[in-house]
Amino acid sequence: MGGSGSAATWAAIAGVVAGFGTAAHGLAALVATDRLAQHFANADAATHAAIVLAHVQPSEVDPNGLATFALAGLAILVFGAALRPSRRGLGTLGIVLGVDMVALLVANSLGSTPAVLVTGGLASVILGPIWWISIGRLLLKPQHG
Repeated sequence: MGGSGSAATWAAIAGVVAGFGTAAHGLAALVATDRLAQHFANADAATHAAIVLAHVQPSEVDPNGLATFALAGLAILVFGAALRPSRRGLGTLGIVLGVDMVALLVANSLGSTPAVLVTGGLASVILGPIWWISIGRLLLKPQHG
C-alpha cells in the first residue's frame, strides 16, 4: 500500500504541474493562431503559402506539449493504476486515457493528422470527460471510515 500512496502522491504533483502546462499550452496555441490569422488576412500569396506550410508542419516536442500530453497522461495512468484494485472500471479508464494522451503527444510530434484526430478526439471528447466526471463523483462521494 505504501508504494501505491507514494505513486498517488507523485501523480498528484505531476497532475498539478501538467494542469499548469496544459493551460500554458492552450494559451500559447490560442495566441499563436490569432497572430497567424491576422498575418494571413493581410498577406500576399507567398506569405499565405508560408503560413499554411508552417501550420501543417509536425509539432516540435515543446515543453508545453510535453506537459500537456505526456506528463498529464502519465499522471492519469498512475492514478488509474492506483485506482484499479479498488475501482476496476475507473482504474482501467485512467490507464487507457493515460496511454491515449501519450500516444497523442507522439502523433502530434510526428505530424500524423489522422492519429492526432483519433487520439485527441478520444482524449478531449470521450475518455477525458468521462474520467474527470468520474473522478469528481468519486471525490464528492462521502467517505465511510
